Amino acid sequence: IKESLSNPTLGYALLGIGVGGLAYLMYNNVKANSNHTRAMIYSGHRVSEQVALQRTKETVGYFCGGLALTSLLTALMLRSPRILQFSGSMASLLFIIPTNIFCIYMMHTTPNNKEQGPMKHLYWLGFNALIAFSIVPIIYVSELVVIRDAFLLTAGITSGIGLVAMNSRD
Repeated sequence: IKESLSNPTLGYALLGIGVGGLAYLMYNNVKANSNHTRAMIYSGHRVSEQVALQRTKETVGYFCGGLALTSLLTALMLRSPRILQFSGSMASLLFIIPTNIFCIYMMHTTPNNKEQGPMKHLYWLGFNALIAFSIVPIIYVSELVVIRDAFLLTAGITSGIGLVAMNSRD
């Protein structure tokens, strides 16, 4: 890992590309959501509580499933010396960042119909696998206490957010 950090310019360039890609995706998402919200307001259409509750349950389910899948894949990847060696290199950043942005974009743009449903799940699987791959070097060089504390804090925060979402009236 130290060898790949010796040239900070490349690292900053990759970080800039990643942040720019995320900013582009967020801008498009906000633009699409604002158009959808305006259309809902002007049409007078209201989403029923049952529909909102079902969508919340699905979202929390996918989120928890993604966390479980990511942790399982991370544990499996930590056992492979080849993955450990590749994940600490600068070449892995050139692979992870654009591929992860592609998976996020494709998950967002793929419709939820029966023909495209399996593809959306494959992009979701790819996203979780890439997140696991990017966590591997962090876990490899960190102490177990730090990993445990990060896990407990993440679990507590996400559980709290999920409970608030599931129990809210609107």
